[in-house]
Amino acid sequence: MMKLKVLVVLTALCLLLSACGNTVVSSQRENSEPEDVLSSAAVQPGELIETYVPEYAKGFSIEYYEGGAKIIDTHIEATASTAAAAQRILLLPDGAAEPLDAQWDAKIEGEVTSVVTLASSHAGHFANLDAVDVVKGCSIKPESCYVDSLKTALEDGSTVYVGTSSSLDQEQIASLAPQVIFVGGMSSDVEVAQKLEESGLLCVYFGDFAEEDYMGRAQWIELIGAFVNKDQQARDFIRDNKAQVDEVLAKVQSAEEHPSVLWYTHSSSAPHFNVRTDEDYVNSIVSAAGGQLLFPQGSEGNSVKLSNEDFLLLMNEADKIVMGVSLNSYQDAKDMTYFNKEGQVDFSSAPAFASRDCYVVGYDWAQDTANAAEIIRSMAACLYPDLFSDVPDADKDKIIAFWVE
Repeated sequence: MMKLKVLVVLTALCLLLSACGNTVVSSQRENSEPEDVLSSAAVQPGELIETYVPEYAKGFSIEYYEGGAKIIDTHIEATASTAAAAQRILLLPDGAAEPLDAQWDAKIEGEVTSVVTLASSHAGHFANLDAVDVVKGCSIKPESCYVDSLKTALEDGSTVYVGTSSSLDQEQIASLAPQVIFVGGMSSDVEVAQKLEESGLLCVYFGDFAEEDYMGRAQWIELIGAFVNKDQQARDFIRDNKAQVDEVLAKVQSAEEHPSVLWYTHSSSAPHFNVRTDEDYVNSIVSAAGGQLLFPQGSEGNSVKLSNEDFLLLMNEADKIVMGVSLNSYQDAKDMTYFNKEGQVDFSSAPAFASRDCYVVGYDWAQDTANAAEIIRSMAACLYPDLFSDVPDADKDKIIAFWVE
C-alpha cells in the first residue's frame, strides 16, 4: 500500500512538472520568434488602428492611424432644405506618416491654428474646448454673440466678423489665411463655399443641421475636438452633458401631466407664423422633456407656414407657447402681443397667455448646441416650473425666458 501511495505521488509530481515545462516552452516559443516575423506583426506607421463612430451623431466618424494621422470622414444626409455632402479630410501632424491604403479629399499638414466659421452653431464648440484662439473669423457680430469668450475675441479684434453668406467679405477671409472654413448646408452656404473653394480655400461642411435630435447635434463638438487635437476633452464634455441630461429626464418621469407645446417663429418681412413640426430637431428637445409638440397633422418638412386663423387654433390648444427666435430682431417687443399690432391674431385670448405660460428663446442657443444639459434643463423648467423650482433663474433664462409682462 505504501509503495502504491508513493507511486501515485511521484506520478502526480511528474505530470505537474511536465505541465509547467510545457507552459515555459510555449512562452519561450512565443517570445523567441525571428525578428522578421515580429516586425511583420507590428503596427506599421500609417496603419489604421481605430475608427471612432459617435454614439449619437450620424454624420461623421474619425479614423486614427499609427503615428498620429487622422481622417475625418463626414457623410451628411440630405434634408428637406439641404443637399447631402461627404468629405474625407486628412489631418497630418508634423512628422506623422500618411495613412496606408486610404484616400482623402483634402489634407491639412501640421497643427490647426487658424479657422473661419460661417454658421453660428460652430461657435460654442470652440469655446467649450478652450480653443477660441483658433477662430480667426466668424459670421457672428459682437453684439449678436452669446458665447462669452468668442464675444470678447470679437470685441478685442483677435477674431473678426467676416459677414454672412449674403454679404461675405471674401478678401478679408483670404487675408486670414484659414486652414479650414466651416460652412453650413443651406443652398446659400453651398454657393459661398463654392466661391471660396475656387480661391483655393478648404471648406468643410458642418453637418449638425442634419441630425435628428439634440444629442446628435451636440456631439459634433467631437469633430471640432478632432481638428484642434482635443479629442478626449470633447468626448468628456459630451459624456458629462449626457449624465446631466439623464438626471433631468429621470426627474421629468415623476411629472403627473405632460403639457402640449406650440413652438413657432415669425417672419417680420412678410408677416406670417411658422410652426415647428415633429421633423424638426426641437421636437427632440420638447419630447425628451415630456412635452407634446403641436403642429398640423400631415405636415411635411420641419416647419409649416400657417394662416393667422390656423395659427390661432393651435395657439388655443397649447399649454405652453414658445417663440423660437431670440429677440434681437424684435427688441421693442414686450410680450407676444407685439405680433398682434395689426390685429391679425389676438394672443390675449390664448389660455397659455392668460396663465402666463408663454416663453421666448432667451438667447441664440444655436451658438452653443453642445451644452445639451442646459437646453434640456431649461426646457424642463419651462414645462414643469414647480418640479424644477430649484433651477437657478440664470439657468432658466439662458435658454427659455419668460415672455408675458
